[in-house]
Amino acid sequence: MQETLLAIHVKRLTYDRSRPFTAWLHAVAHHKFVDHVRRQSIRLTVPLEDDAPIPAHDDSADALARRDPEVVLETVPRAPAISFAAPGSMALRLPKPPPFMA
Repeated sequence: MQETLLAIHVKRLTYDRSRPFTAWLHAVAHHKFVDHVRRQSIRLTVPLEDDAPIPAHDDSADALARRDPEVVLETVPRAPAISFAAPGSMALRLPKPPPFMA
């Protein structure tokens, strides 16, 4: 009852004087009643025993592996070797290092 009266006071600016006051009052009271029923409704619960196993997949090792740069780099495909041979040639040649690296 007190919540309904407070809601009427708070929502008084929403009242349209061209409409009946009792209809507005009943609407506010109805909405407060619905809110009350929702809060008080019984929700079905299933008790969990303290010793009941909880089925879960432990992926903590996988998560650590995904953050390890070496493991991540192993999953990256290697680039094919670069061939500088003439088209149609089967020779695989690597480029010469620059003079400053020789």
